[in-house]
Amino acid sequence: MKEQCYKEICDLHQVFEDWFIGRVPKDDFSYLPQVLSDDFEIVFPGGEIFSRQQIIDIMQKTHGRYAHMPFRIEIKNYRSRSLSDTLHLVTYEEWQVKDNVDEVKVSTAIFRKNDSMPCGVEWLHVHEVYRT
Repeated sequence: MKEQCYKEICDLHQVFEDWFIGRVPKDDFSYLPQVLSDDFEIVFPGGEIFSRQQIIDIMQKTHGRYAHMPFRIEIKNYRSRSLSDTLHLVTYEEWQVKDNVDEVKVSTAIFRKNDSMPCGVEWLHVHEVYRT
C-alpha cells in the first residue's frame, strides 16, 4: 500500500494545483469526492475540524484562486507505515509555492485499502500543521 498511498497523495495534490490555478473547468470536480471516504475528516493547522462534505464545499469555492500568480504544489519527505492489511499511516510535507513564497505544511494521513478507488486507497483522515 505504500506506493498506492504515495501515488494518491501526488495525484490529489496535482488535482488541487490544477483546480487552484484554474487549469481545469469549474464543473470538473469529481476526483476529490470520489477519493474521500464517507467518514473522512481533516484537521487544519488552526485546529478546525472539517467533515468530508464541508471540505468538498470549501474546495468548490476555490477554483482559480491562484490563477493570477505563480503557484505549484510539491510533495516531499514521504514516510509511511502499515497499520494493518487495510490501513496505512503516512506523513509528508506539502510545499505550496505562491507567488514565489514557500508555505510548508506537514500532513499525517490515514488511508484505507479500497480497490474501487483510482489508486486503490481512500482518504480516511488528515491532520495538517505548518512547518516553521
